[in-house]
Amino acid sequence: MVDSNDKILLASAASRRKTDRFKLIVIAAVSLVVVSLTLLVFGTSTKDLKSEGAKSTLYIKPNQKADYNNSPDTDDELAIKVLSDLYSIEVRVALLALPENSIYGSQATGLVTELNRLFDTAKKSNQAQVVKQIKVNLDLAKELIDKFQIDTETAIARLNQAFQSLDAKSFKQELANLVIIAKNNEQVLLWQQKKNEVLEYFNYQLKADRARAEQKDEMELASLEKVVELGFGFSNTESRIARLKDNISSEKYAFHIKETIDYIDQGNFKLASSEIAKASNLFPNRAQIKELERTISINLKRIQVVALVAKADAYGQLDQWALAQKTYSEALSISKADRLASEGKTRAINILKLKEGLLDIYNRPLRLKDMTVLKFAQRLLAESKTVLDRSQSLKILYQDVDRLLSSKMVPRSVFIQSDGNARIRVQGVGYISPTEGKFINLTPGEYRFYAECNGYQTKLYEIIIPIDDEITPIRVICGDKI
Repeated sequence: MVDSNDKILLASAASRRKTDRFKLIVIAAVSLVVVSLTLLVFGTSTKDLKSEGAKSTLYIKPNQKADYNNSPDTDDELAIKVLSDLYSIEVRVALLALPENSIYGSQATGLVTELNRLFDTAKKSNQAQVVKQIKVNLDLAKELIDKFQIDTETAIARLNQAFQSLDAKSFKQELANLVIIAKNNEQVLLWQQKKNEVLEYFNYQLKADRARAEQKDEMELASLEKVVELGFGFSNTESRIARLKDNISSEKYAFHIKETIDYIDQGNFKLASSEIAKASNLFPNRAQIKELERTISINLKRIQVVALVAKADAYGQLDQWALAQKTYSEALSISKADRLASEGKTRAINILKLKEGLLDIYNRPLRLKDMTVLKFAQRLLAESKTVLDRSQSLKILYQDVDRLLSSKMVPRSVFIQSDGNARIRVQGVGYISPTEGKFINLTPGEYRFYAECNGYQTKLYEIIIPIDDEITPIRVICGDKI
């Protein structure tokens, strides 16, 4: 049930909507005061009517001659004047204010008609008799107004009680009764307009009360939030909502923390991360959150690094060392100190460099005639032996280059033809004395032959000694005469 101290009629609406619901509370009190004051004045006036008439005498100003034909000359005339003022100013207004389509309205209309007739009659007939009849009807009017006021107040009190008791059946019944007897009453009109919202409020408030008794915090919270949404939150509703939210958050937090710790113990850090995120959404600044997040982060990184190293190793087994190097680098970006990732990256870089160097030798073998290049190739072959089992492509390159050095990069016999005058200088090899024809041995490669003759220009020849192809005789003679 709603607490009596908190459930003052539509109290929350004063701060939320500023109009209708506040009027539902205030109008009843104001209307009671106004009508009561009116009835008090009306009652006092009618009670003092006889004494007023008895004490009053005709007052004529000095030096003024009394006109008995036009001025009141009896107590009855004075009484009629006083009663007429009372009727026109107070009673008639109060009677016409009664709901015209109700039983009070029909009686009020009859009294107004009768009193109007009596005051008209008082101008023409026996005034003493008319005064008596007017007083009787004024008393009837007072009784009718009193009865209407009492019946209305009683019905409103019952309606308020039904509201406070969350009694939907009684609320609807009392409101229906009020509509019958006072449907134009502003308070009744407001109740009528808010009837559906009030009944909906009853439903949610009763649900909240039941949930509270059953200690179902989430259900109670949902119901109270609906109550506030409808505009019927009372003085303790907001504080209760805040308390419920705190309770629910604390319970959820404790649950998510427990789940987090359980998942950590199981080594399931992905699910642990999901649970700690939920707990962090509730209380992000708690030290326990920070500590568990740090633990989870470290382990998630470790798991991620292990996965990346395994992936890179798999690329290596597929002889895809460029991808392997990239993946090892990703692992090291997460954990610079990881030994397996570091060793794997070094191995991948070494294999890629060896492949690049051997491939260049294989594609440009004629450079091997240069001793520096030859020694470099031999060093590449020596270094490759340690990792041949890790790269099939490197192994194939190794075999090709090794074969190139051992069986093909051997001196070949070349026949040099000349004019018998030229002294032939072979760059990087030496001199050939003047001859008309001679065989020499040259390792496959690119050579420069210079024909040097006295009195003639030195002539340059670019010569290529192939590895496999047939070598045609090379003719080297003096240049143009100087």
